[in-house]
Amino acid sequence: MIISITILLLILLTACSTASTDKKASGQSEGNKDTQLNFEIESIIEEYEDYRLAVHYPQTSNDQLNQIILDYVKKNIANFKQDSYQLKQEENSKASHEFNIDFELLHTSGGIVSIEFKEVTDFGTDQPVIGNSVLNFDLSKGKRLKLAHLFKKDSDYLSKLSEYVINQLRTNERLEAGFDEGWIKRSILPQEESFQVFSFNEDGITLYYQPSNKEKKAPVVKVTVPEYQLIDIMKERYSQALKHNNPEPLSKNLSSSSKDIQQSTKQLRDRQKNKRIALTFDDGPHPIVTKQVLEELETYGGNATFFVLGNRLAYYPELVKQIAASGHEIGNHSWNHRELTRLEPSAIEEQLHRTSAKLEELTGKYPRIVKAPYGHVNKEVQQVAGLPIINNSHDIETWRLADPQSIINEVMTKAEDGAIISLQEASPYVDKVIEPLLRRLNEEGYQFVTVSELRKEEQTDMAGAPPVLAWLP
Repeated sequence: MIISITILLLILLTACSTASTDKKASGQSEGNKDTQLNFEIESIIEEYEDYRLAVHYPQTSNDQLNQIILDYVKKNIANFKQDSYQLKQEENSKASHEFNIDFELLHTSGGIVSIEFKEVTDFGTDQPVIGNSVLNFDLSKGKRLKLAHLFKKDSDYLSKLSEYVINQLRTNERLEAGFDEGWIKRSILPQEESFQVFSFNEDGITLYYQPSNKEKKAPVVKVTVPEYQLIDIMKERYSQALKHNNPEPLSKNLSSSSKDIQQSTKQLRDRQKNKRIALTFDDGPHPIVTKQVLEELETYGGNATFFVLGNRLAYYPELVKQIAASGHEIGNHSWNHRELTRLEPSAIEEQLHRTSAKLEELTGKYPRIVKAPYGHVNKEVQQVAGLPIINNSHDIETWRLADPQSIINEVMTKAEDGAIISLQEASPYVDKVIEPLLRRLNEEGYQFVTVSELRKEEQTDMAGAPPVLAWLP
């Protein structure tokens, strides 16, 4: 009897130990507040006659957070399309509209994620509408954070925040005369509604306001309440999270050395073929598609041109280095796919220079060619770019096509000697067409070259060439 009881106790202890271990290993423990996320970037890019959109958003290793982000993205895209359609019906206008979302990771440690989204909507009016949205997420609780969650119940935090923000707004240089003391007092009352949009960052908590009067709206104004002002009123868990900010723990699944792939590219590249074609892969780098392109180009012994977006480079730095180390060409495709012809020269310069500077930082080389988003170029874009601007002879609009075979068929109907054919890495099905497409083109006798290699005979020294509006075969 004693032996039986002893055995039973051992079994129970073992079971409890195993359950505890499983819970800890799965990362579901309530006390596990420092769960590390990997971040990648997703892009949705579409171009139609009526509208153009480029939406960039983060994807993480947390399914709950991903769903919230995806819901936000779908809702904003749907709202834009609906507003665009209604406006066109009311005005009977043929002008195209543009929508762009980009984001910044403000805080990603201590179990707290804070992401700021910037939305730009351009309906062809004098000024585009610029908005800011912020998502704050508590990993340990698996839900969005509200301001009330952060502060002690008896801290009178609303009055203290109101007093601090009012004092800061009174001296804010961005507030013009039309947004006076009356607006400040009406908008910054000691109530939750006055502090709905906020974010964590390395300096403290930032609150967002868009001043307005009957005549106009001013740009968004941000007021940061520093950490030392929050210590006495904030719950310890969140004040500790502010002290341990790591703003960009990006994807770590692409750390393989460039030596691991593309070893035999040079051996295969010089195969003699009769026809030359330049494939460009735009809107990347992409963690799946770009790697597939590199691997298949190695197999078929060719090169390609990658027109990359600057806001994706920090997420896949090793992949960008692999592209360069493999002898492929990297071109500038702007920072976040804004339609450059809608921008002021200073904004065009920022879109292009930020991307080129990041590419030079990662690869050691400044890009020598530019492709404008949506292919739209004017004299201002040409002058600011200061580099050759490339147009496609054939742009395969993959987002319009319903299946992989349709994409392959479309490319094959456009393939010809000297063609520049564009594929968008972020579009659906592209990952499924790379191998069969390159195989088909190879069987048809095409040699895969970069845009610069294709134009070498006509433009022998691209680095010293004067800017041209477009190169077409």
